Amino acid sequence: MNSNDKKISPKNEELRLAAIKHFDILDTPADGAFDRLTKLAGRIFKVPIAIITIVDSDRIWFKSKLGLDVTEIGRDPGLCASCILQD
Repeated sequence: MNSNDKKISPKNEELRLAAIKHFDILDTPADGAFDRLTKLAGRIFKVPIAIITIVDSDRIWFKSKLGLDVTEIGRDPGLCASCILQD
């Protein structure tokens, strides 16, 4: 992270990260239930890309993805990092 980057963190960051660790979901294999939800979202919203993401401490990991070849991206300011700031 360079000096111009700012990590966006919600007030409950420690609790949120503890929940992610508790459920032990990061870096797990593909899951049919999540994949069905992703495909359904793509069909309903008629979009070429749909993803289910988990925002970790330093990355955004894709639990399920449609229309993407990558499995994670950095946790830069953006839509996913901004969503965790909401209640």
